[in-house]
Amino acid sequence: MNSAWIAGHSLHCFATRPEPQYFYLLTKGTMRFNELKRHLPGCTPRLPVKQLRELEEDAFITRTVYTVVPPKVEYALTG
Repeated sequence: MNSAWIAGHSLHCFATRPEPQYFYLLTKGTMRFNELKRHLPGCTPRLPVKQLRELEEDAFITRTVYTVVPPKVEYALTG
């Protein structure tokens, strides 16, 4: 893949995202799931999960799961 294709694909994906707030929030640094959810009042509990999974599948963000009790999941922009 060349860089022009990657840039075009990234712009297309970003422009069609229903929740670009995740990009803005994650520019501030790594955030836990509940921190992200707290910044999106009024959304259903399943919506952030679905959208974050889509962003992870498209390689825009990384998801790190820590095996601790209670479970800890962090999200960050890919770099």
